[in-house]
Amino acid sequence: MSVQAIEPTLTLPTVVEYLERMGVQYRLDDLFGTPVVRSGWRFQVGQAALVISVSDSAHDTTRLEITCATQQRFPEQSDAVLQLLNTRNRERAFARSVDEDGVVYLEYVGFYPTGCPFPLPVFEVVFGGILLQFEEDYRAVEAVRLNEN
Repeated sequence: MSVQAIEPTLTLPTVVEYLERMGVQYRLDDLFGTPVVRSGWRFQVGQAALVISVSDSAHDTTRLEITCATQQRFPEQSDAVLQLLNTRNRERAFARSVDEDGVVYLEYVGFYPTGCPFPLPVFEVVFGGILLQFEEDYRAVEAVRLNEN
C-alpha cells in the first residue's frame, strides 16, 4: 500500500508556512475581524507594508488578497501619481490606488476553488510577481516625485 502525499491547499496557515520557508518576517493580526499576515518589505526605492489574507467566499471559492502599500507618501504629487496609476491599471493586472494621505497601494485579489492544491511553486510565482509589479510601480511613482521637485 502506497501513501500518497497530501498537497497543501490555499489557507492562511499554508501561506504562513510558505512565508516562513522563504525567511519572511511577519506577524499575525486581525483586520476588521479577518485574520491577516502583516510584513514589511524593503525595495531599492523604499520600504513597503504587506498585508495578506485568505478567506472563504461564496460559491465554494477561496479569496487570496495581497496588498502592498508604500511607506513613502506622495501628497504633493497626488494628481500626477493618480494619472500614472490609472494608466497602469488599464495596461496591467492588479488594482492600484492612492489614498488621501498619498500612500500608494497595489492590490491583488485572486479567487480559487475552495480546497484547491496550492503548492509552494504556485505561491512563489504569485507572490513574487506581485512584489515585482509593486516595485516597478513604486519606482515609477518615485520618479514622478523626483521629476516634480
